[in-house]
Amino acid sequence: MDGARAWNACLHHNMSMKDYVKDFDLVNVCMSKGMACPALSVIAGSKKDIERAVMFRKILGGGMRQTGVLSAACLVSLMDWEEVLS
Repeated sequence: MDGARAWNACLHHNMSMKDYVKDFDLVNVCMSKGMACPALSVIAGSKKDIERAVMFRKILGGGMRQTGVLSAACLVSLMDWEEVLS
C-alpha cells in the first residue's frame, strides 16, 4: 500500500493507522505529505518484506546518507499527528 495520504484517511474514517493498514503486507507511508516533515517515508511490514524493499531501493539508486536530522523530524511529527492534521 502506498500510504501517501493514509494519515488523512485515518482521521476522515475515524480509524487507527493499525486498523487502516491491517489487510496489507507492506505499507509505505510518506512523512512529507501533510505530516510537516521535510522528507522521508516509513516502511512497515515483515522483516523479510522490508529487506526485499530495501534491496530494490538500492538497486534502483535510492537512498540517503546521514538522515538523523530528518529522522528526528519524523519522530516529532508522529508524536502529535492527529492533532496537527485535524
